[in-house]
Amino acid sequence: FFPPPPVSPAYGCGTAVTVTGFVPHAKLELEIAGVSVATAQAGYPDPDGFTFTGIGPLSPGEVIRARQESGGVTSPWSAPQTVMDHSQEYPAGPPRPEIAPSPVFECGSRTGVANLLTGCNVWITADGTEVGRVDGAKEHQGVNVNPDYGLNLQARAWAELCGDPSPPSQSYNSGPAPNPLPVPAIDDVFDGGERIRITNLVNGARFRVTRGGSTSGPYRTWGVAHLVTMTPAVSTGETIEVVQTMCPSNPSSDPGSTVVLPCSELPAPTVHPIEVGAPIVVVTGWVAGAQIKVFQGMQKIGDGGPPVVVLTQPIQPDTPVYVIQVVGSCTSRFARVVTPRCVAPPTGGDPAARNLFPVGFKDYADGPYKGSVYYPAEDDGEDQPFNKRWGDLGRSPMVVMAHGNHYTYYNPKNREDESCGDPGGWTEIGNHTGYRYLQTQLARMGFIAVSVDCNATNCTGNSLQNIEDRAELILGSLNHFKDLDSSGDAIFGDRIEFGQVGFMGHSRGGEAVVIAGNQAGSIGATSRAVISLAPVNHNVYIPADYAYMTILPANDGDVSSNPGAMFYDLAGPAPFKSQIYVDYANHNYFNREWVLDEDLRLPPDVLDRVACERILSRYGCALFRTFMMGHDLADYLTYRRHPSGIDTSKVHLSFEWMDQILVDNHEQPSGIGTNSMGQTISQSMGLSADEYHLTPGGSYSPSTFYGDTSGMVIEGRAGGVFRSPLDGSYDLSAEDGRLFEVWVRVAEVSNGGSNPPDAIGFELGIEDGSGQRAWANSAAVGGVPRPFDDGPPSGTKSMMSTLRFPIRCFRPEEGGVKTGDIVALLVRLNQPKPRPLALDVLQLVKI
Repeated sequence: FFPPPPVSPAYGCGTAVTVTGFVPHAKLELEIAGVSVATAQAGYPDPDGFTFTGIGPLSPGEVIRARQESGGVTSPWSAPQTVMDHSQEYPAGPPRPEIAPSPVFECGSRTGVANLLTGCNVWITADGTEVGRVDGAKEHQGVNVNPDYGLNLQARAWAELCGDPSPPSQSYNSGPAPNPLPVPAIDDVFDGGERIRITNLVNGARFRVTRGGSTSGPYRTWGVAHLVTMTPAVSTGETIEVVQTMCPSNPSSDPGSTVVLPCSELPAPTVHPIEVGAPIVVVTGWVAGAQIKVFQGMQKIGDGGPPVVVLTQPIQPDTPVYVIQVVGSCTSRFARVVTPRCVAPPTGGDPAARNLFPVGFKDYADGPYKGSVYYPAEDDGEDQPFNKRWGDLGRSPMVVMAHGNHYTYYNPKNREDESCGDPGGWTEIGNHTGYRYLQTQLARMGFIAVSVDCNATNCTGNSLQNIEDRAELILGSLNHFKDLDSSGDAIFGDRIEFGQVGFMGHSRGGEAVVIAGNQAGSIGATSRAVISLAPVNHNVYIPADYAYMTILPANDGDVSSNPGAMFYDLAGPAPFKSQIYVDYANHNYFNREWVLDEDLRLPPDVLDRVACERILSRYGCALFRTFMMGHDLADYLTYRRHPSGIDTSKVHLSFEWMDQILVDNHEQPSGIGTNSMGQTISQSMGLSADEYHLTPGGSYSPSTFYGDTSGMVIEGRAGGVFRSPLDGSYDLSAEDGRLFEVWVRVAEVSNGGSNPPDAIGFELGIEDGSGQRAWANSAAVGGVPRPFDDGPPSGTKSMMSTLRFPIRCFRPEEGGVKTGDIVALLVRLNQPKPRPLALDVLQLVKI
């Protein structure tokens, strides 16, 4: 029995529909508006699926379904997919195509185009002349180029749907092809396999495949990786070779080869952590052409193609999941065994990757107020007109950025010679230009992104006055754009929505944007979201009345005490606050112009610039888009989805929404004996708990905390229980269709020295009116993060992170617990050798 294959989103006027997740060689059937319109032998469930072309054109509101047949068994119909009107999601026109991968090369014969709406028409031009087209495209479509690219041609991709044109892609100049060409590589191939995956290919190359003296091809490729069907199936010991070519005047590559392996070598697939209740399993590593089978216990619940396998029933708790792959006549010798977790967020997309518009930019100067601005434009380049279609829809939100303290001049003969002054003939450093990557990303999605030149305040000391001077430059720049908006400026006249303003500041700029965010109303602007990146903090200003985020590099060698944690602790969620603490991130790598590394303690696994930039752009864009554009991306900030391309094991989140039910934040003057609901707590079974000021130099010793909050530290033997009564009976099963979760901030308490090798944990409990209890293990919801050893001077840091416990995670001690009658929350130590554990902000949260 096979689950139904999912249907990807479809749009009106489209002439293609993509189906994914089917088993190899399945017969697919497509139904539109209740009528079966097409069948196809689908071949292999490649990651981008099988696309039915030449159908439609589709009409908005039509319902699409698909099903598969294999081995005489027919699946149910898939969940219905309603055809959308693209203008509802993209009112300024279809999104901007992306040539992917890029760049393109002389003699290139094929180009990949991404960021497409399925079913649209896409074409390529070289110096304005069409050289390739596909009508009814996939989301990522290969387009053959005829003739091949010449040298120094400008290649662009274009798309349209319903006669509605997208902006053109970024323009790429066709440079010389690599010479010599790299040697192609082939992923491991197994007996009976009918699919090979070839990598290390050049964008636009042609390649040939040789086996047993017979050669097939040439195949055109857009590079990176290419899948080829092998007929007949391959056999153990057989040798396969691949050679690629580009320009006829240059030699072909040396051959890359592999030998077909026996079935006994076929590994188990790798799998993303699996969450209880999940309707899918996400496969992260598999062999080309594989069929994935999923079992829970002895029951098969999934059978399809990677990377997403739809299940016939949701994942159940307390039973291991076994995942195997089948390739041709081979079945993996071992299964991947996964224990379902209560919380295992899936990896989603990239919140910074919404690419709708070309990007214009320009420098501005108005007395002391100067910097750069990036904005959605008609085409890429300096001083380009503002994008008319976007502008006609209304005013655009604005994000204003501010850098921190850094050198202001460099030696043009040696870029790493930097100075606060000009010794003579040196070049001024554009510190504000170091965030161009983030400005560009924001402009592509419709923001106006300003970066303020704060060099005048650099190298003048870290006084509060210095920070306030930076805030003045930020607000002065914002006021400059108010003048442009109101004076009919050719680019920005009547374009800026000053009721939707955001700020991002780095280091000293991170404190300055708190001031600017608090004071924006004085110049007629409204702050909606503020990000403090590795900020300093003079303990004078507190974020107020906007969504707030602080990003704290754990290995910050400049602002080593991470005082941004104090901003987080003291800010109220208005309506939301977020703290992102990143192991091994340093201070400088978020700014591309800060060349010298002031972080002197660089461990071998320090995060590189790419990783740091991704953290700022992905989490930052999630915040700005959620609170300034109304996009539903808060899941990335609350441990429900992981942004792609980030090692989230190094990222620890704290988060809080306003208007939730606070059980205890340990701030009340009555002490540990009473919670925030005014109820009397109890401690039993050898547990000892008390409240402390958890801050540098605070009342708990040793002091390894870096925020500014009062919290509870519990210790004692395993089995000890802390009970916090509620101020009544709460129905945690549902309320108006909204489920409850229990959230609590936790930290492992360090002794100030080296960390023990084993992590610690605890159990969170709920208790009903009859005294029945149920428990959830912290390890099942992400675990208590380990303290980070930053070395001197800051030493080991215990930084609070938020864990969320869905009610479905709680397992009763015996019998059942009435989740509609919960009267107390509990904490129980469960480690054989428990160590101190800090907790704060225990609350009931409606989701």
